[in-house]
Amino acid sequence: MNNLIKPKKKRFNVTGNCYPHLHYMMDISAKMEKVDELIDYGDYFTITRPRQYGKTTLLFAIAEKLKSSEEYFPIFLNFQAMDDITNLSDSNFAIKVKEGIQKAIQFTNPNLYEITAQAEVSDTGSLSSLITKLVTHSDKNLFCLSTK
Repeated sequence: MNNLIKPKKKRFNVTGNCYPHLHYMMDISAKMEKVDELIDYGDYFTITRPRQYGKTTLLFAIAEKLKSSEEYFPIFLNFQAMDDITNLSDSNFAIKVKEGIQKAIQFTNPNLYEITAQAEVSDTGSLSSLITKLVTHSDKNLFCLSTK
């Protein structure tokens, strides 16, 4: 969030993540309460809705909340950049996911970043081994959020 710019007016945003100080948006506190409960129970969950229903904004809000917690380390992955060629092979997919993890943690967790940078990933089996290594070397619970 950019604290340097204080806009005089808010506007409607239809091109990506919404920020309350810049954009008109719905109150998502009830959704966040439901998500908090799912996280507390350790449940896996998906957020599915048509375009422009606030899915990405909700995911960013979840990530921001988890960043400030003592218990979780969020990793935000964006699968939107993966094209059909990436999905054609196990190897391409695994390498792209590794690159996404590296990008997501590069500036927020140097220890896990170093483990990821040194890992040789050539297929989903080696990607799985990397993820296991990250989980065992993290001092917090890893929490993956992703968009498609």
